[in-house]
Amino acid sequence: MLKFFWTQITVVCLLLAIALLGFPSAAQAGLTTIHVKVEDTKASGKNWDMLEGAPDIGLCVTHSLMGVVCLPDGDRFTTISTAECPNSYDCRFSVDIPDKIFKVTVVDVDLRNNDLIGVGHCRQNDTCEVGQAIVTLDRSRK
Repeated sequence: MLKFFWTQITVVCLLLAIALLGFPSAAQAGLTTIHVKVEDTKASGKNWDMLEGAPDIGLCVTHSLMGVVCLPDGDRFTTISTAECPNSYDCRFSVDIPDKIFKVTVVDVDLRNNDLIGVGHCRQNDTCEVGQAIVTLDRSRK
């Protein structure tokens, strides 16, 4: 009987430790506005789209705690099928991301193959250059 009691206590302590240490707390994530400003042309000097069109902007955010989140859809930059901001050099996204460094992938969404505008690492409340885009991140103050 005593052995069963200590086994139960051990299991409860283990579950408590996993719950407290193994999962990110709500304080580690927060709504962030990501502002993307894309340069007028690709690095090659060519236009983003046919007929001198502006890019159709999509975004992926990658972080070890949350995995990959692509906006407005998809699970990686190649599978984004619609743009958050069609025919625009400027776009805003809102996403819950943790308080650490994370990877940002900016995409020009096309019918056949998405063009990579840029990829790089950014952090909360910072501005970073990501290929042919400037990305500004602002954690909402609630």
